[in-house]
Amino acid sequence: MKRNVVLAVVSVVALAVVGVVALLSGGSGGAGGSAEAVAKRGSGAGALPTFSADMPAGERAPQTLQATPVVEMEASKPGLASGAPAARPAGPVRPVSGRVVRASDGTPIEGVRVAVHDAGPALPTDSAATQPGVPWLVLGQIDDKVAAKEPPGLVATDTDADGSFALDVPQAAERLALSTDRATQEVELPAGTEAVTSLEIVFDSGFRIGGRVLDETGLPLSGAHVDVERHVEAAADVSGRFVVKDVLPHDGQTMVKVRATAPGHVQATSEVLVPRDVTAQPEVELRLTGSGRLKGRVTHVDGSAVPQVSVRVGFRMGRSTDSQAAHDLEASTDDDGAWEIDHVPAGTYLVQAGGDSATIEAQVGSVLVTDGTGNRSSIPAGSTKVLRVAETWVPDVVVTTGTTTQVDIVLPSGALLAGHVLDPSGAPLSGARVVLERLARWPAPEADGNSITTSDGYSLMTKGGGGTGETVLRREVERRNADEHGRFEFGGLGAGEWHVLASLPGGDHAPADRTIVLRGDEQLASFDLLLSAGVVLRSRVTDPAGQPLAGAVIMLKDAPSNSFRRDDVAARSGDDGSFEVHGVTPARKAIAISLPGYTWVFTEVDPAAPPPAYVLQPAPKLRGEVVDALTGEPVEAFGLKVARGDGYSASDTQSRPGGTFTEEQGDDLPCDVTVSAPGYEPLTIKDVLPSTTTRTPLRFRLVKEN
Repeated sequence: MKRNVVLAVVSVVALAVVGVVALLSGGSGGAGGSAEAVAKRGSGAGALPTFSADMPAGERAPQTLQATPVVEMEASKPGLASGAPAARPAGPVRPVSGRVVRASDGTPIEGVRVAVHDAGPALPTDSAATQPGVPWLVLGQIDDKVAAKEPPGLVATDTDADGSFALDVPQAAERLALSTDRATQEVELPAGTEAVTSLEIVFDSGFRIGGRVLDETGLPLSGAHVDVERHVEAAADVSGRFVVKDVLPHDGQTMVKVRATAPGHVQATSEVLVPRDVTAQPEVELRLTGSGRLKGRVTHVDGSAVPQVSVRVGFRMGRSTDSQAAHDLEASTDDDGAWEIDHVPAGTYLVQAGGDSATIEAQVGSVLVTDGTGNRSSIPAGSTKVLRVAETWVPDVVVTTGTTTQVDIVLPSGALLAGHVLDPSGAPLSGARVVLERLARWPAPEADGNSITTSDGYSLMTKGGGGTGETVLRREVERRNADEHGRFEFGGLGAGEWHVLASLPGGDHAPADRTIVLRGDEQLASFDLLLSAGVVLRSRVTDPAGQPLAGAVIMLKDAPSNSFRRDDVAARSGDDGSFEVHGVTPARKAIAISLPGYTWVFTEVDPAAPPPAYVLQPAPKLRGEVVDALTGEPVEAFGLKVARGDGYSASDTQSRPGGTFTEEQGDDLPCDVTVSAPGYEPLTIKDVLPSTTTRTPLRFRLVKEN
């Protein structure tokens, strides 16, 4: 990212910009001020954290609990020793004082760590003693907790509310290292032994985003909470205005997401292009519509409270093809089992409670544990056990704007589904893969046609017409390998419809699957799955000249089908273009073949009589560039939609450094291409022949929104 920054110091010696040192520190803030000097922002370790991707609704990462004392990481205030006096180095020193201000607006920054490393004991080299990306952080064991400590020889302090700092540094020190939790920077010190005072450092802590938060009628929402990438935050004032400071994107990131929330309103988000100049302040307007609220209590069948269990608004139950996963609507029950979720848009939902799991490990002696249903069991030393709180799905929960819907949920004791995977003779198949999915269905009378939405964790398929239709939700819950006896077991299951698929990857047996409806307390221990002998599908993948294509991905599933998932990958073509898929049922199959640089093949095949070869055509590429119509500068984040007839493919807004795009197309038929970017009017170019854009890329000149 381009940054307009310079460096100066109120002293007789000019300063130069040097590299980067990563230290641990805290946030920043402060009041107004002026800036006379700027030091260039560094990059690399410690410059930025990695934002975690949101998990699909309804999915939670398992916790790991140990029988031995749990080691925790102590949270610290800004800076490793915030508010503590700076350590005094050994040997001759000279005082250095000044203040640190933002490069974006010249306001002072509180909590910036200002440090210098004095000669002292060697830093630890054991990788276990330092946190990756934070070279000078040392971990120590204190009362069974891991605490961050200052490294030996580090002289450091934090800036005050007015951005000021003062510390004594070794006379031999050549530079100061400045850091927050997201940015680092170094500043050279003047040579000599004289005191350095009134040192003003302009610190590139990121840019600002300003704007207003309004309700659906256009009135300001005072006190609304605003955050950028869930990291830096601000609150709207009485006029709905806000300014979020210190927005620092990842290296190469050209777009950030701003989110606003307020009680009784649906949260709103807006994508903002990263300015090319750190002093520029993009403006956004976020309008929040009214929402409903859900609340209730989660209990066991005996009426006792279930504390610390998750409740999620999982899926919107649409009447047409508008069913979709909900996001960011989750709560955890308190000690009395009570929960509450605000910001829920009006609609009908599938609410999920429970499903939480934990792995208990007995390291020393046997451990007595109590699961989520109150059952107690002992885990022998050296063994582990996965405990699951049975998940309950509550369908048809209606949310209305401005009202609170009460939803009390009873968690069952949990069902057991277990059995064996067997071959045609009844012998166990060790290592067979067993995939468990939860199913839900609801009517979609307004659907006209078919639609499918898939992710790694779930799929939503809607089929309808003539006033009748249905949406089927399939969500993968767990997958396991059968043991040496071919046995599998799934415990802690909720009441409802379940689908089990068993297969032997790479084997000669065809997959088998069954669907069953369970009660919440049912114990079914003889749910056996018999894999039949399958046929072998053999063919080749070539280019139009008959040359073999290696590495093509072959996906296979029962016909008819127009959607594929990761479990449908059946083979890859070898160096001679050939492939084999073993254990295929004789039924007609849908097959998809793909290879980068070539068009996809979608067709159906008789596994016993496949064609001798599948021919992939070279894929034409759709190329283009997107610029600001006024300045000619690249627009480096946008969404792209390519439409042909009644179908289209589209991508969400994403970072595209340089403002260019190259998209492989399935064919060379005319298409309409639409580009949409945050803050700009969408623009469509019609009847584009992809192959013509190889020599003359499309040029989109976007006009800013009024």
